[in-house]
Amino acid sequence: RESTGSNPESDPEGRNMALLAILILTSMVMAQETPSTPGRDLVPKPQELTLLEGKVSLESVTVRAPEGTAKEDLLAWFKEKGIPSSPGATEVILEASGPEDLGEEGYLLTIADRSVRIAAKGEAGRFYGVQTLRQWAEMSSGKELRAVKIRDWPVQKHRGFKGWAVRWQMPEYSAMADFMSRLKMNFLMLCYGSFSESFNRFREPYPESWLKDLRGLVEFCRRRHVTLCLSLNPSIGGGNIEYSSEKDYEVIRNKCLGLGKEGVRWF
Repeated sequence: RESTGSNPESDPEGRNMALLAILILTSMVMAQETPSTPGRDLVPKPQELTLLEGKVSLESVTVRAPEGTAKEDLLAWFKEKGIPSSPGATEVILEASGPEDLGEEGYLLTIADRSVRIAAKGEAGRFYGVQTLRQWAEMSSGKELRAVKIRDWPVQKHRGFKGWAVRWQMPEYSAMADFMSRLKMNFLMLCYGSFSESFNRFREPYPESWLKDLRGLVEFCRRRHVTLCLSLNPSIGGGNIEYSSEKDYEVIRNKCLGLGKEGVRWF
């Protein structure tokens, strides 16, 4: 129909056509970036990626790595994929040193010359390098990996999620921590709405069974380089906190100090 003006609110059909045009143009641009585009499906996208000549086989491997979470995750992945350890096979090396400019969470991954090398200053960097190796292998055909050099480091210091109220309990938080670590996220906030002792029953102590589960979650997150943050909101859901009350202040303070003894450092 004839437009009544240039205001999108007065011309909903025109607005819809504009949105459709944007969608089509976006689809055309994305179509040009085929699945074979180097690094297209790596999440998050590496800061630097350079393709090299040749391929490296992961039919069998020899692992050299310092003890730590990166080695544990690497060996567990090889076991899951049925990749055996064999003398003289492709070397997979985790180096306990790396480029200074990449920081503690950055890494250099080099797949070339019958070897896979991950160099990083910190354990978190080596762990993140293993996650990129896993993704790169999933993108490859069979157990032949395209040779590549990847330099990567995080732009943001804290990267993560906040849980979802009563729908999330400890199993959901554990699953999210594992998912986050695969994508190199490092901060998980426990929503106050997940636990009534964090809001409308804030004066009551956390049950011992809950504290036991919390200790397990703290350790689980630590091994995946995820910082756990616990939130309290005693002013919501009928908590009726009295901000001028010294007693309520001490309840909150002691609660945080007690959780600190369980390994929680962020609130």
